[in-house]
Amino acid sequence: MVVVQSSLAFIGFGDLSAWATLLNIGKDWIIGPGGNLLTRWWIYLPIMLALVFFGVTWGIMGDELNHWMNPKNS
Repeated sequence: MVVVQSSLAFIGFGDLSAWATLLNIGKDWIIGPGGNLLTRWWIYLPIMLALVFFGVTWGIMGDELNHWMNPKNS
């Protein structure tokens, strides 16, 4: 849900969260006056990797918690 919410806030639907704010700062800096998205692609890389890591980590943690709390459902 964090990835979906930050993606929707980035394109203009919904309130800005901390993740979406970081993406918007990068967007404003790249696409601002004289900015080129293809020459400065690394600006998005840290926040996108952090979002992916956050989402995958919560998914794995939720699966392990489900497995731990319901061992017969393996």
